[in-house]
Amino acid sequence: MRFYLDFKSDSYGKKQVDEIFGTDAIKFSLNQRTDGGGMARDISFSGGDIQFEFTHMRNHELKQLLYYHRTFGFESKVVLTIEVDTLNKYTCDLDFATAETDDLEYFKCKGIQDGALQIIKRRKSVKVDVLSSVDVDGDFIQPLVAENMLLLAKPVVQESVWKQLEDSIFQKTVFVFNALYVNPCNLAKYNIEDTYSFFSSSSSDINDFKLVTAKNNLVNVKISINKLKLKLLGTNPFANIYVKLLYGFTKETAKSISLFFANGVNDIDVERSFYPKIDFLNRGESIWIFVEVSTDLAGKQLLGELYVENFNTSISAESTAYNSISKSLRLVDVMSQVIKSISGLDINAPRFEALGQFYDNRLLDGNFLRGITDKGFKVSLEDIENSLPEMKGDYEIDSNGKVFFGIEQDFYKPVQSGFFDNTQFSSMNKTFNPKYSVNEFNFIYENYQSLKENEELNSADTIHGESKWVLFNKNVENKKEAKIQWTRDAFLIEATRRKALEITESTASQDDDTLFCIDSINTTFTNTFTEVTDLQHTFDAVNYRLSIKNDGSVNFESLGIIVDSIFIIQPEDKNAGSYRVFSVTPNSLELTRLVGIINSGGNGNRPTKYTYELDQNIVPFTNYTDLGFTETENLNAANSYSNRRYSAMRNIYNYWQSYLATCNIYWKNNVLRNTWYKNNGLYTAKYDGVKLTENADFLPSNPILTPMLYNDVVFSNVYFEDFIALQNSIRNDRGYIRTIDNTERVVKVYPVTMEYSLLEKELKIKGEEKFEPISMTIQTQADYILVNNETRILSLRWEILNQKLYLYDQNRYRLYNGVYWNEVSINGAVPSTLTELKEWLKLIK
Repeated sequence: MRFYLDFKSDSYGKKQVDEIFGTDAIKFSLNQRTDGGGMARDISFSGGDIQFEFTHMRNHELKQLLYYHRTFGFESKVVLTIEVDTLNKYTCDLDFATAETDDLEYFKCKGIQDGALQIIKRRKSVKVDVLSSVDVDGDFIQPLVAENMLLLAKPVVQESVWKQLEDSIFQKTVFVFNALYVNPCNLAKYNIEDTYSFFSSSSSDINDFKLVTAKNNLVNVKISINKLKLKLLGTNPFANIYVKLLYGFTKETAKSISLFFANGVNDIDVERSFYPKIDFLNRGESIWIFVEVSTDLAGKQLLGELYVENFNTSISAESTAYNSISKSLRLVDVMSQVIKSISGLDINAPRFEALGQFYDNRLLDGNFLRGITDKGFKVSLEDIENSLPEMKGDYEIDSNGKVFFGIEQDFYKPVQSGFFDNTQFSSMNKTFNPKYSVNEFNFIYENYQSLKENEELNSADTIHGESKWVLFNKNVENKKEAKIQWTRDAFLIEATRRKALEITESTASQDDDTLFCIDSINTTFTNTFTEVTDLQHTFDAVNYRLSIKNDGSVNFESLGIIVDSIFIIQPEDKNAGSYRVFSVTPNSLELTRLVGIINSGGNGNRPTKYTYELDQNIVPFTNYTDLGFTETENLNAANSYSNRRYSAMRNIYNYWQSYLATCNIYWKNNVLRNTWYKNNGLYTAKYDGVKLTENADFLPSNPILTPMLYNDVVFSNVYFEDFIALQNSIRNDRGYIRTIDNTERVVKVYPVTMEYSLLEKELKIKGEEKFEPISMTIQTQADYILVNNETRILSLRWEILNQKLYLYDQNRYRLYNGVYWNEVSINGAVPSTLTELKEWLKLIK
């Protein structure tokens, strides 16, 4: 065994030294993280308890160690290598922060295995600006470049309500060809943008009873006036009474709908309800509702009393804002940049990288959603770590020095990492794993719109809120919570996104630092959008360009309009035609006419209908909505709802099912019952062949582990090189350790803790038991035989004892515990008799 010290803080380099005091007491440790039910495993020297001693009596490079201690202090970088042979080496960093020395004859300090992991732990809360060209140490790092993502507007159901507080009586002389307009309501609820109240209950001007002017396009406008009572008394026979609805840009051009009409031949006393609908209301169009009393007879004067009662009105509509673009960053790129910035390490994250299931997730913050891009993008490893529970994820350092990110199936692979037949049975014992002794499971997104004071109407439609489940277990009291920090909620995304059209950069928002994660898809074509906006047209006769401006109601840059793109003003506008964009500011465009001429005759302010395009090369990503979803029920605006692949229930089904199946293993036929779902528990949809209802009872399946812990599993006479091979396999393959107990039962465990004594050559393990099904599948492949879709063997060694099939490895140790013959399938076929199974087994080569 040889020992080396590699001095890395300067050019002194690697030096071979004599055996170091303390190495005979080394114990190598592997520990699974227990915080939050973690799955990743860290390694260390004896948990950091063993101290090495370097003296002047031996060749320990003491002078250089003391020089480092004085010069570089606790930031000294010295690596100790213990080399068994050229293939088996072990390294650790000397922990100068714990050093003790007399500056002359000795130097003592601890060894830290995986020093980079310690750096990551110490810096995981440090916010990294991933757009910066320097890392947290001030060294150059290639910055990330944010890319445009198209965020399709999500219609939001909004409602405004007006209520009549008391009965109203109007007595007025109405002259010929004039009218009295009445609406005695007061504004009671304000959700639809630009909702109005009234200064007077009666007027001679219709405009005094404008209820709403659409700030965004309003679709499926529903109006309700329930049990309106009207009395018109004491008029002559030529009085008319109307209940009217008008909608349009101006009262002169608006479409008029008479909801009720009566002629005052006699006194009028009626009660009526009205439920009119408007299919579409453009931006800038208004709605007027009122009672009108008038006459058609010239030269007549009206005199009478009008009684109005219960003129309660509600208007609800799907408000659709402008589509917009936002800068965004791919999740895996952010993960890589954060790790590299705080530690200099690379990452290994197959599920997050290209072709992986999480590759299309993109990160934004509130500033990005608001169109603010000059404040950087700051995120910490802790921010990412606090959201990995969404997919039951974790991270650890590979034996090759990369930071590995994965999910539960990655940390508990059905791969054998090691086998030992020399178990010390006297010490081994079993206990229940507290990780699975639970009777309640909660899946919680910590941030969503309906938590906020000013929540959107119908944000109760959200599928990224809170979900609580109760298991049938009665004799345990623990609960498991999966809390997710980043935001998936489509309503909060939409509410924040809309601010890009109205909030200036100088205005702070409570969601500026909120981390949003949005599922995306590659943009495959150039998008075109048609909108209506009130614009001021001004012809520039010097430069022969048309300038159009808005009053700040829309940010042209947030729409994605860029220089040289095509902009079309639609007929019947005076400036209708095709233009090329010459310049863009947030509220103005300069346009050059492609065909035809323009002049000042088209100047003025007016609602303008226009079409613009977003090139797929400029906006390469679009938020993922309903592609691949079918049989959707109970979800408003489902075709524009973001993050549907990550609803609470779909995450539980995809990523938490194995865990819950283990928790439920003693009641495997009893469903988990949903006791709380905030908000839209009735949302149902089918995706990738799986149909789910968010709050439906759920029977989890496919456990990976049993609820058992094996404690004090001790193996003796384990050579150092065998331990190194085992530890590397566990860190790379993340598989299980197999052994045979004193009843010849096969035991397979995934290590929770593992400790190896170099002096005693003893390996001690605490592990979670691998779940084994009661059935067995055997499949013949071209070069091997595959058992239970996990174990590959070159030849089949078997025997049948007491009606059970046993398989053996090449050293005649059992691979699996016995399985009854009728639970065995060979290449998909199940034998009808024990004899038939034997014949099939004999044929397998």
